[in-house]
Amino acid sequence: MNIPVRPEFNRTDFIETRVWNHLVRVDHQLNAAHAWSGRLLWERSPQFNQILQTNWTPPRGEQENDTDWTFVGSLNSVVGNTRLNTLRLSVVQEDVFFGNPQYFAAGNQVSLLPMLDYLSFEDQQSTRATARKDTAYGLDDTFSWFVPNRGGDHDIKLGVQYLYSEVRRFTASNENGTFVFSHDLPFDAADPRTYPERLSVRVPGSQDFLARAHFLSGFAQDKWKINNRLSLSLGVRYDLEVMPVPERDNPRFDDPNDYPVDRNNVAPRAGFTVAVDEAQRSVVRGGFGLFFQKTPFTFTDSIISNGVFADSFTVLFPATGVDPGPSRGAFPTDPFLTGGPAVNRALLDQLYPGGTLARNAGDVFFDSPGRKLPYARQHRSATSARSAAAYRRAWIYIRSEQRDLHMRRNLNAPVRATTSRTGRLVRPDADFTQNVWEIGNYGYIDYDALQLELRKRHSSGFSLRASYTYSKGRGNNEQANNEIVFTQVEDDLNLANNVGPTSIDRPHLLSVNGAWQVPGTGGLQVSGVAQYRSGAPITLTNSNFDLNRNGRFEDEYLDPGTYSGAGPNGITVENAGGRRGARAPDYAMVNLRAGYALPVRDGHQLQVFLDFFNVTNRTNLNAPSGDLRSSTFLIPTSIVEAPRTLQLNVRYAF
Repeated sequence: MNIPVRPEFNRTDFIETRVWNHLVRVDHQLNAAHAWSGRLLWERSPQFNQILQTNWTPPRGEQENDTDWTFVGSLNSVVGNTRLNTLRLSVVQEDVFFGNPQYFAAGNQVSLLPMLDYLSFEDQQSTRATARKDTAYGLDDTFSWFVPNRGGDHDIKLGVQYLYSEVRRFTASNENGTFVFSHDLPFDAADPRTYPERLSVRVPGSQDFLARAHFLSGFAQDKWKINNRLSLSLGVRYDLEVMPVPERDNPRFDDPNDYPVDRNNVAPRAGFTVAVDEAQRSVVRGGFGLFFQKTPFTFTDSIISNGVFADSFTVLFPATGVDPGPSRGAFPTDPFLTGGPAVNRALLDQLYPGGTLARNAGDVFFDSPGRKLPYARQHRSATSARSAAAYRRAWIYIRSEQRDLHMRRNLNAPVRATTSRTGRLVRPDADFTQNVWEIGNYGYIDYDALQLELRKRHSSGFSLRASYTYSKGRGNNEQANNEIVFTQVEDDLNLANNVGPTSIDRPHLLSVNGAWQVPGTGGLQVSGVAQYRSGAPITLTNSNFDLNRNGRFEDEYLDPGTYSGAGPNGITVENAGGRRGARAPDYAMVNLRAGYALPVRDGHQLQVFLDFFNVTNRTNLNAPSGDLRSSTFLIPTSIVEAPRTLQLNVRYAF
């Protein structure tokens, strides 16, 4: 990590992970027609010293304690010569806790130092203290039936599935508080410019709740082989999701026990395969399918726990925006900031006594009666051809259209008094102090990709695979993750202004890998992989101003043009304007392996290999900040991978 304005924090990071896996499996043949099996997998994988972001100092790092287990039991029953039934029972549980290492020692987030959110980096102790225990019970049955010589051969499958899932959520996150600064200067009590301009903190206590959901689905499909050159795949699926969400104090619902249930989720699928010639060296494939997405618990967590009244929520001081003092060279006037970056616990406890249910002075979250399941329409077509020389060529076109994606609109959208960053926020509904978010189906993402592939099967001691993908991902949504509508101005969502590349859009991806057994070397094996991909899209903004006065800076896009970071490490980008209108540096990597597999005795081998990582010693950079106000604007502060590295591997296989 590199923080140019505070070089004392520059460092090289590492993460310590300890993984323990245990597997038990039992298979039993009851008789000629029935067999059952059971499998239990248990894993414990604590991770220490998680400094995952490029702008975290070491004290800001986190720790994860994770214990997972899975049980799957199945009964296979043969019914005649052409029918098979599979009944399966599964239980999956993940028990995970994220937090600052000091939380694990103290067990009390309030006792920790607050986090300091500077303009270019974050310091002191993490606000994260979140436990999640997910448990899912599944029961499904699949019936397979092979029907020959009925206008061709039919491979028919029918199935039903029931899944019950629950999550226990505990969070003490941000009970230690977060102080936000408009600069990167170390705090000096005598210098008003070094004071924080805002505090966020969770009150009056920790949050603890349980959420449940039921999922029911059924499907039918037929893989119909009409003849040796033509096959069809026809199917349909139905999904029903019942996720009880308490709608207390939600004016959109007349009955607080009511909640949305989307019942119109019929999903057809169809595909075909055609062999162009009798030898089936050239094949054309195509297909279409409709796929409905399940609603993650994370989308409804806030609805359950952050209603109009709550026993745990996050408040902001000042409530109407940042304190303008420090950025103007004056001391802050808010009583929670006048003492510098230390939480005034006495005043906070007086305002929000612990163990009480209070009107939510933070963000409120509402469900919507019309909320539906998002879905995707997927199209795929491909051709492939193989030659007698063991080469295979293929092209594949994929299109995905994601629709009705969940996004959040603000029912209490503020208007900033001025276009200045420090202007006071005025909200239309004075009954709510902060934002009032409502989930809706406003988002979409379109993705198109053309894939070209050349593959040589292993022969004469040599194999090769080269693939190239040209793709484009674009929409008014980043990753279909219940995102905020950043472009909203009062009641107008302005979704057209939010359209741009997705965060994972990479127009060009090239991958070449191969293996060669070098003749005349006594068995030397050489393999390698070379990869290239376009840079990640980034948004260039200027948070010095709020020109549309909507209280947000994510949509303060810089005009189209050429922009450069300051100093020798700054990069230059071409900006098309709008969301994600520029791109970070591209990525290229070459890795090689060379070694021997030496026979010791029957079934035993001694394998000795040398791995060369990043052979060209190329510096691949993470995306830099795109905010013009930041001191690291277009200055990369970290790398993706280590420099050229050599690794010796010795393995005994038996």
